[in-house]
Amino acid sequence: MRSQNNLSPNLNPNRNRPAFGLSLIRIVRLYCLISIHFICSSIAYGAIARAEWKYSQSISLSQTGLVKLSIPLETLTALRPGFEDLRLLGPDGKEIPYAIQKPGLMTTSAVYPAPNFRAQLVAPNTILTFAVEEGRLAENLWLDTPEREFVKAASLEGSVDGTKWTVLSRGLPIFRHASGQQSDLIPVPAGQWKYFRIIIDDRRSKPIPMTGARIYSRPQKQLSEILSVSITGRADEPGQTKLLLQFGGANVVLASLDFLVADPLFRRNLTFSDESFVNNQIQRTEIGRDIIVREGGQLTNAIERFEVFAGISLRGTSAQIIIENNDSPPLAVTGISARRLPVFLVFIAPASGLCELLSGNEQCGAPVYDIAHMDYSNKDAFLTVPVPGPLILKTNFVSVDPFSAARMLGAPLNPSGWSYRKPLLLTTDSVQQLEIDLEVLHHSEESLQDLRLIRQGMQMPFIVDRGYLLRNLQPAMTKADDPKRPQLSRWKLTLPKSGIPISSLTCTTAAPFFRRMARIVAERRDEAGEIQSDSLATEEWSKNLDQPPVKLKMSFAVPHAPEAIFLELENGDNAPLDVQNVELWYPASRLIFKAAPGLATDLYYGNDHSVAPQYDLQIIGPRLLRASKAIVSLGNEEVLKPIHSKSLEMNATWFFWVILTIVVVALLLVIARLLPAQKPLG
Repeated sequence: MRSQNNLSPNLNPNRNRPAFGLSLIRIVRLYCLISIHFICSSIAYGAIARAEWKYSQSISLSQTGLVKLSIPLETLTALRPGFEDLRLLGPDGKEIPYAIQKPGLMTTSAVYPAPNFRAQLVAPNTILTFAVEEGRLAENLWLDTPEREFVKAASLEGSVDGTKWTVLSRGLPIFRHASGQQSDLIPVPAGQWKYFRIIIDDRRSKPIPMTGARIYSRPQKQLSEILSVSITGRADEPGQTKLLLQFGGANVVLASLDFLVADPLFRRNLTFSDESFVNNQIQRTEIGRDIIVREGGQLTNAIERFEVFAGISLRGTSAQIIIENNDSPPLAVTGISARRLPVFLVFIAPASGLCELLSGNEQCGAPVYDIAHMDYSNKDAFLTVPVPGPLILKTNFVSVDPFSAARMLGAPLNPSGWSYRKPLLLTTDSVQQLEIDLEVLHHSEESLQDLRLIRQGMQMPFIVDRGYLLRNLQPAMTKADDPKRPQLSRWKLTLPKSGIPISSLTCTTAAPFFRRMARIVAERRDEAGEIQSDSLATEEWSKNLDQPPVKLKMSFAVPHAPEAIFLELENGDNAPLDVQNVELWYPASRLIFKAAPGLATDLYYGNDHSVAPQYDLQIIGPRLLRASKAIVSLGNEEVLKPIHSKSLEMNATWFFWVILTIVVVALLLVIARLLPAQKPLG
């Protein structure tokens, strides 16, 4: 009898089989498995109603088998964000199951906080230790500290196990100057380093607090394609610059954004936000942070980094980037270029011939295919890589155009409760963008809930986009010093209108050096008629002798600012400052809607009893955001009925109490005269 050990070699049919044979077997098994699934599923998937899809593309297949093709950009843009409306039809018109192969998305930003950061004071050094995220390689390091001025020398060490350290760099200069110049970026030599140790030399100056470190890992290079992008708007706001971007397609994954900057030396933090439609309003959601850098010169190695935001998933065609300037001047950004990662469609071709790719259906549900959960990563398994034809608008498309719903008027509205209106000056039949002006902000409610677009007595649905940019205005500035406080400089800032939602103030001065406490104050009258001061913001404003001009930036939130506010500076025993270039900033708001010229359309506002409208824009809302928009202007304001301000109501209240007091005194005098006179005693 043979032993079990003698039988075991024969039980393993793959023994001594070459590696390429195993790979071939896996390919054959994968092909057979998917083919069997397709044969079974083709019975279940029948012909669909083609007329419900708006766009069609032809795909010519020369053979059967496993197919992988890159979905064209125009197709991605026509699809819904979740690709629920993508359908593939075979030569026989029946639905073919498919899988979507998206690029490997980065779950974290290319710049991330260093894990397990630890700082120790070991005289005469400060020693920083931290790790690297699993599976990532560090290319650059940044050190975080609240210290504003310092000059230090540092050494960098790396380790693969956290115990044995290798010196990577010595004598690295790290510094920060009050003028805004700084160099706290440390380049990392190539290597599989999992731990880092930075030794900061404190022998020439006192130790400084180190609160953390950030690591930059360059994403792995992948096949990418050019994606057109343009800067459609720029706003240099206090401490930051906002760039509004328009991309040439939607539902894409960015391979990179490449900034073109003319400035010679800088390091700026960036925030990337996209737009979404939620509860009848546009919301901007932060989906990524990154850094652009140009540092170094003759004394140090030059460091430049302009390719950012790799792996960001862009749902729409528009986005916003915020560049954090802090006290530095805005960057001279001369352009931006973009690249995207491809998205692949994988399926089994049952027969050669002409297939059809359908997209553009706002109503259909998402398909559920078994093939979507299978392993199709083996490149050798794909037999053909066809190129789809152009995207064609189908002539038999019967579904309602989403924008035609936007042309339809909503519920009727009785405008008797509204006090003001302005005509809209429409010039094109397109998606419109209307920015709310100061007159409308002055008379409307804080939440803009009283805004209505009216055409022929009917409401027109619209989307509200609040605070997408900051606008500035220059108030009338007059000296308003208080004789009782000679050490205080005071200016009255008169706004063109009251009720404006002021969010910040900026100003400058030519003084070479100073340190002052600044305040923003609003005045009001209390119930007794006395003037009371409310402090809105307090900020220290200072400048060193060798420092470039420092702009005062004071942030505060006044949803409905009064017609005048006051700027105060505590001078102490110093000469007063000459304050210049005073600007007030407020968040702009806009309405987005679909309309055509020809019929009178008005914006109604000024109704404190109204509630926010509820429009059914869930279907067309995302499409409105993607569309190119025409800028609409407003005509002259028309007063429909007088509106009583709170000041008038307060004056009426005081008038009532004065009259009541006079009447009471008169009645007491009359009663006193009617009472009999008392005779003196005795």
